[in-house]
Amino acid sequence: NILHVLSQTELTGAETYALDLGAHQTAGGHSVFVVSDKIHLPTDLEVINQPISKRSYAQRWKNIRFLRKLIEEKKIDLVHAHSRAASWICHHATRGTSAGYISTVHGRQHLHLSLKLHDIYGDRVIAVSPNIRRHLIDEVKMDPAKISSIPNGVDFDGYRPNVQAPQRMR
Repeated sequence: NILHVLSQTELTGAETYALDLGAHQTAGGHSVFVVSDKIHLPTDLEVINQPISKRSYAQRWKNIRFLRKLIEEKKIDLVHAHSRAASWICHHATRGTSAGYISTVHGRQHLHLSLKLHDIYGDRVIAVSPNIRRHLIDEVKMDPAKISSIPNGVDFDGYRPNVQAPQRMR
């Protein structure tokens, strides 16, 4: 049983990534659940709305209690966070449980002291590009051994924009 946690208030690449991954996992025989503020794309996955992006400490603790209860009720084996807000909540929600915990980092992280002092991203981290992996190692000071780079699946080498140069005015 796999739980994907996002802090989505608008459609982003993290949502498409998580839903595609969840669909692939479901096809492989896993039970997959998604918790997010809102999901914008159609999906056959079970979606549970929860204000993960709300960052007040009171709401964070409500979210932690909610996820801990969900982990227990659904017998979740793996929790997969897809944002910094989701990672913070998942880090605390999985402590003391048997659920494994990983994060996917979809973009550069804001650099501040607490990020370097408290690793909230789990035992394994997936970076969606080699550049994000390098950022996590060099700037965030994350252990390189725990980071895998799994590209987001877009073939940028084969991509050629269909843009014509603007015509000069005479």
